[in-house]
Amino acid sequence: MIKKILQNTFAILLGIGFTLLLLEIVFRTAMPAASLPKSLWNSEYNIPSFEPGTSGKYSFGKFCHTGGKWQINNEGWNSPYDYTKNNKPTIAIFGDSYIEAFQIDVEKSLGPVLQNKLAPQFNVFSFGTSGAPLSQYLQLARYANRKFEPQIMVLNLIHNDFDESIAAEQYKKLYLRYRKINDSAFTEDAVEKSAEAGFRFRMLNATATGRYLLHNLKIQEINFTSFFKSKPSTDTASFNANIDVKKVLSQQDDIRKVTELILLQFKKEFPSARLILLMDGLRKEIYENIPPEESNIIWMNTMVKELANQHSIEFIDLTETFASDYQKNNTHFESPYDWHWNEYGHRIAAETLYQQITSKTN
Repeated sequence: MIKKILQNTFAILLGIGFTLLLLEIVFRTAMPAASLPKSLWNSEYNIPSFEPGTSGKYSFGKFCHTGGKWQINNEGWNSPYDYTKNNKPTIAIFGDSYIEAFQIDVEKSLGPVLQNKLAPQFNVFSFGTSGAPLSQYLQLARYANRKFEPQIMVLNLIHNDFDESIAAEQYKKLYLRYRKINDSAFTEDAVEKSAEAGFRFRMLNATATGRYLLHNLKIQEINFTSFFKSKPSTDTASFNANIDVKKVLSQQDDIRKVTELILLQFKKEFPSARLILLMDGLRKEIYENIPPEESNIIWMNTMVKELANQHSIEFIDLTETFASDYQKNNTHFESPYDWHWNEYGHRIAAETLYQQITSKTN
């Protein structure tokens, strides 16, 4: 009886082992699972970055659609070249996952493309981490200013940058945000190092099968308590550019106050730097031939433009550029798998930024 149980147990374990081995082969060859760099905490500047000297390849979704090759440089950022201070004027670009740009090959993202256009007169250094809001760009600028003293600072603005700059319970304190202290005032919220990844997370991340579960299926984000419940219908009109339009609109007054506060802080802390705001275009409206004035998120582009004019800050709205290009070339600016810019979107954004920079430096 015991012998039979042991034989059955061994057969089961052997089957599981063979299945895991087969999955590991599949997720390393036929369907390469996404790999992502290890996050590190810079305690000197209170910012997260990545482990220098590492490289890998990203992939999208459950079918592992090909993403980009990433390469972490000496300073811990996704870039094909190292960042060193020299006698050239430096352009610093701050952003979230659009500037982090794991979705495309590293040399084809906004910063390196702009660097190629401006070489050898300028350094172009990009600083981006996924999920960073506008408020975090201020924290990144403090770091970059002390390390590289950039003459030009570019804030790459996406529509979810604004409401996520306001502290809320669902946000970790990994990034700088602003906490409301009364009806009309906000203050910087304390930044804290996030907890180290747990043992199970590290073990999963060490295998291709584990990376597939974590980064392609994103099992850590699944709410299993509601997984089998029927989901309420979603009003597609209230979701645009990866934001819940109704929710964000309800915060409109606070968003304007915090956005202005951040821009004024940039002007105060870096008075000699040339500040440029580069804002994503209304891509959904462009593809659906909806006039910009009818967009349910146009108020955000308008808000930034008004604040930029009010405080003498350069502003680029990519809506007109994207619309004109789409009319001529009928080419989308994002991946088929998510809303991030593809290589083409990065190239058009870089060309537009190049024109803005050189128009006032020549």
